Amino acid sequence: MNAATNESSTRLAWPNPERRIAKGAVWVTVLAVMGIFAPGLLGIDGMDGGFAISFLAFFIAICGLVVALMFRRRAAEVDRLLAGNELLAHWEYPAEPWHQYVADETIARHGANRSIVWLVAVWAIPIGLLFWLFDHEGGLVVMLVMIGLCLLMAAVGWGLPLIWQRRRRTRPTQTWIGERAAFFDNVLFRWDGFGNRLDQVTLHPAADQTPPLLHLHLSSLSRVGWQPYDLRMPVPEDKWLEAQELAHTLSRQVYKA
Repeated sequence: MNAATNESSTRLAWPNPERRIAKGAVWVTVLAVMGIFAPGLLGIDGMDGGFAISFLAFFIAICGLVVALMFRRRAAEVDRLLAGNELLAHWEYPAEPWHQYVADETIARHGANRSIVWLVAVWAIPIGLLFWLFDHEGGLVVMLVMIGLCLLMAAVGWGLPLIWQRRRRTRPTQTWIGERAAFFDNVLFRWDGFGNRLDQVTLHPAADQTPPLLHLHLSSLSRVGWQPYDLRMPVPEDKWLEAQELAHTLSRQVYKA
């Protein structure tokens, strides 16, 4: 009983970053609503900028309200997982396997970003060359802009994984996995409802120093269609059998067109 109580207390004590964002959005909404009426209270004439201030505040209030409602729902999902409701697995990671996962994940992210940079370069550089060939003066500016875009993408693609790695070298983490969402590395990943789906579930056994991984292939709906992304979660050595059962259970949630 004490062990169960301690585990439940640990779950509930874990911070919920989604709720912090929701609260911040509420405050932004409140301040923006006050900003709508601020010009009238301060005596600012509408034609002297009062209308512009009110309209901008109204737009910010709408955006803040939408963000607050969205993250309020996400925060409730995290609370359910932390409390053990609808929970399929809860994993904690020792330091050494976690550090190895972070190193491997950094390499994987660098590889994925490198592919994106090459994809951008394939169309950006030829477009710049065409502009330069047809207009040596104006086209040169376009060519330099395209080169700068590629260099910026390369810098971001290389730097972001390093920042991600640095922040996770010493920070412990845990994983909560439910039937419709996972809370991993202080981020909520959902595959239920409109705009989110689970495309595939794969389980990778340990190889050399690499820990076993539970790999969820996810997609989110955007303006250009379904955008795939990957969630790779390390599996503790003593949780391999549980991970196999978990992968089988989650496979039932895979989206079928």
